[in-house]
Amino acid sequence: MTIRAYRDEVRTSILPQHDVDDKKVLSIRDAYRRGVAMPLPLVVEDLGGGALVLDGHHRFSALRDIGESQTEAWVVSSDDFDRLIEDEFYGEVPSDITSLDDHIIIDNDTYKREE
Repeated sequence: MTIRAYRDEVRTSILPQHDVDDKKVLSIRDAYRRGVAMPLPLVVEDLGGGALVLDGHHRFSALRDIGESQTEAWVVSSDDFDRLIEDEFYGEVPSDITSLDDHIIIDNDTYKREE
């Protein structure tokens, strides 16, 4: 099963689900300030106003640090995400989130997580 992500604006107030490396956040923040293009984060939308960051925790932290309240991201609908987790992962979000990459389609190709 695959699901499609679409490009949309999201709030940067989304909090990371895990700790971030402060040095990495600082490096990314400086790159944003210099105008370096960064890959778009990947999030699962929540119609209740929240979201789940799948990839891009450091980018979200850096954007918040420089005062950005919104950013473009690849967004997966929560309904599609829930169906994917149920159908492919027996209802449990995998502990190694890279397991999801082959199931998410962006621009007619599978998602490639940033290293």
